[in-house]
Amino acid sequence: MQCVVAQLTFADGESVITAEMTAEDKAKFVATLERMRDKKAKTGKEMMVPIAKVLSDPLSVEFFNQFKDDLPALTIKIPFLTIWETINHKPVNALADLNKPLLIVAAGEDGINPESESQKLFELSNEPKQLHLEQGATHYQVYSDEHFESVVKQELSWFDKYL
Repeated sequence: MQCVVAQLTFADGESVITAEMTAEDKAKFVATLERMRDKKAKTGKEMMVPIAKVLSDPLSVEFFNQFKDDLPALTIKIPFLTIWETINHKPVNALADLNKPLLIVAAGEDGINPESESQKLFELSNEPKQLHLEQGATHYQVYSDEHFESVVKQELSWFDKYL
């Protein structure tokens, strides 16, 4: 590996998933996930849920509803414990050991992975590093039209420089 691009990511899954919860709600939520994790370890079975049931932000719900008929793969069921895995996904903890050029791509209007999460990663990462903020783009707009073209241009330039 010679360089890294992190696109629309977050620094700490727990802070993203539970940020709006009260301490009591968070404790209940995490306890439920722990029970489900323990049940899976004991029985090998886990609860599968339609992906639409775990979409909590308006942008993802809108994206799902707009494309579910054209992209049937969106109607899959996923393990509910995916949420547990997301909570425990903390890229920020790996930054001290990353000694490769890092480009972080964030969407300026991202309501799913807030810009502040990308900023945290950027602040804690080693040089060389770059934060590209795609102004005016939501999370899903980075994958289409002029925002897609802009992001790809940045990423290709990064690869040209470090590969």
